Amino acid sequence: ATVLEDGKQQVTINTIGHNPKDITVDVTEEEVTIKSTKGEDTSRFVKDIDLTLTVGTDYDGTKTTAKFDNGLLTLLIDKKTNRKAKSLKISY
Repeated sequence: ATVLEDGKQQVTINTIGHNPKDITVDVTEEEVTIKSTKGEDTSRFVKDIDLTLTVGTDYDGTKTTAKFDNGLLTLLIDKKTNRKAKSLKISY
């Protein structure tokens, strides 16, 4: 993974030979899972994809965007949002 200037992690996966419609990307806060089964008429050099990436403690897998372009799947994983503390009003 490469960390970009805006702090997002960028992960590029070679998905040449796979149809973007057949690729599933499932996300939790901790992990991003990429799966794809190659088509029947695909080259024997193309393998099924079954990858699970652990995003790390500073990142949130549910804040991932995925883009397919020229056989490459690019994922951008954003940092966790640190929720600011807020003051509560006391009723009396």
